[in-house]
Amino acid sequence: MAVGVLTDHVFAPHVLIFVGLIATTGCTALVLYDPQFSAIAAVAIGFSPGAEADSAGLLVAKYLGPESYGRVFGWQYTAFIIGVGIGPIFMGALYDVKWKI
Repeated sequence: MAVGVLTDHVFAPHVLIFVGLIATTGCTALVLYDPQFSAIAAVAIGFSPGAEADSAGLLVAKYLGPESYGRVFGWQYTAFIIGVGIGPIFMGALYDVKWKI
């Protein structure tokens, strides 16, 4: 909800850049710091996909107009869902390769 309220009052791409920086900070914390920061990092990383997925419809409607909304958002959401489906498979394969070397 916070991202939705912010995009109503602030330039939406700037809000999403900030959300991306939060996720980047979470990933960096996982790599650089002790496991005590893992819960904070998980929240930071988990915040990003929800905010971006919810904001996608707003950005398509706002910048591309209602005449192309269904087609553009449909393709965008299709790519998002394919990525969600393939991501765990790819990470599992990457994990297997890492430990075989």
